Amino acid sequence: MRCYDEPFHPRFTAGQRDNHKGTWTELAEDVSKLLVQPVPIHPLDELDCGSSQAQIDWLAALMAARDRVVIDLVRCWNRMPTLVAGSDDVINVQILRDPANWAAAQLVPTAPPSIKRRLTNLYRRETFFSRKGYYDGYQYQQIIEAAINRDHPLFRFSRPTVDELRRAPAYIRLLAFWWGANTTLARSLMAANQTYVAVSLSEFSTNPKQQIARIAAAAGWSNTHVDVGAVRVARESFGTTSPLWKSAAQWLAIPVDIVTEGGGTAARMVDAFRRAEQY
Repeated sequence: MRCYDEPFHPRFTAGQRDNHKGTWTELAEDVSKLLVQPVPIHPLDELDCGSSQAQIDWLAALMAARDRVVIDLVRCWNRMPTLVAGSDDVINVQILRDPANWAAAQLVPTAPPSIKRRLTNLYRRETFFSRKGYYDGYQYQQIIEAAINRDHPLFRFSRPTVDELRRAPAYIRLLAFWWGANTTLARSLMAANQTYVAVSLSEFSTNPKQQIARIAAAAGWSNTHVDVGAVRVARESFGTTSPLWKSAAQWLAIPVDIVTEGGGTAARMVDAFRRAEQY
């Protein structure tokens, strides 16, 4: 089994062949053997629903590189499953981080410790529920602002207008984005003629062997051994126990049970995606 991590990352497609996670080694080893060149999906391209032929060909080449291939795709929620429409033997796994923890990770991102980081995090924590900016560590501030300016369809799953979201603090905008993007992806994958499995980060980190077995069974893979020794139980992010998340969910028309403690199971979130209304 071969694993490829973020093959559309702009730095990889620009020529960089290693990263701080050490996950581009296998990808770099196989690139020279393929007949197509890597192509990027840039941050703002995450909002697009179409893919170029070069992007489709690049992913198809990776999927055909080995008998068993696992690919971690990011920034593709609005272009699935058409990105892999030409491949018959595909299983789509949606990995879900519960909404409050995902939003908190953008507002207080992890990084190596330093004096500057400590001071920065003091500010981030003090302004956690009030600030409107300073959350672009993973480019989601620019993505969300662009989506609001475009009146992007992903916000149809939230009750407020884009003008109201523009005036809202960052944690609410992040929550609305998480809801719209994951609902869009889940519904697209469930409607496709391909196998779909949803896995929550909390459930995976608590019992990785069980979740891997679920995925392998859905894929029809037997004798699958994956070393899970490096998996650690996901910790609660800063601020996720505040009642403000519940209030924000109610305002956005997100089912409250998926943003409250213990609600971040895949089954609950997928059920919420199915029942989501458009406004």
